[in-house]
Amino acid sequence: GVGRVGGVGRVSRVGILILGLVALLPSGGRAQGSERFSGPSSQSLLQLFDEYWEWKIARRPELATSAGRREHNARWTDRSKAARDKDLYDLREWLQRGMWFSPGTLTPSMRLTAYLLESDTRDQIESEPYLSAVTLVSQADGVHNRVFSIVDQMPAATVADYENIVARLRALPQYIDQTIGQIQENAD
Repeated sequence: GVGRVGGVGRVSRVGILILGLVALLPSGGRAQGSERFSGPSSQSLLQLFDEYWEWKIARRPELATSAGRREHNARWTDRSKAARDKDLYDLREWLQRGMWFSPGTLTPSMRLTAYLLESDTRDQIESEPYLSAVTLVSQADGVHNRVFSIVDQMPAATVADYENIVARLRALPQYIDQTIGQIQENAD
């Protein structure tokens, strides 16, 4: 929930979801040995996980950077009201898609991973906009610190890497303005 103090936050649950997915999926996303999937739902669920992850890093470029993915390094998360409304709509769709799978056709590890996906999307839906407003200004991970952390994580080995850094820095005023707008919305 939103009001938990000292509990696992949304960012931590996302990390747990990601670690769970990585730990449960053999290399290349193929089942091997005794962990063979018991039905077509498992393969569809793997595809859903892949699609959800790609959606998530496209919507949260900072997460992509933290995960070592470079294709979104030239931009920041769109914090505009329209983008946040679209995210909320999409999260509801992801939740519905995740709940569609029949637990009877999934292995125990896949059921757990499906539950983590459902929990992650449900938590984001229920905690928005309050948790986001709090984390934007938190002492440890607020935007005032996050910007520096993300730029430090960006690769700087090629011309394209430096172009991404410059593009992100140039986009910083809009990102900060959107962040201030989101905080003001929640303060009213």
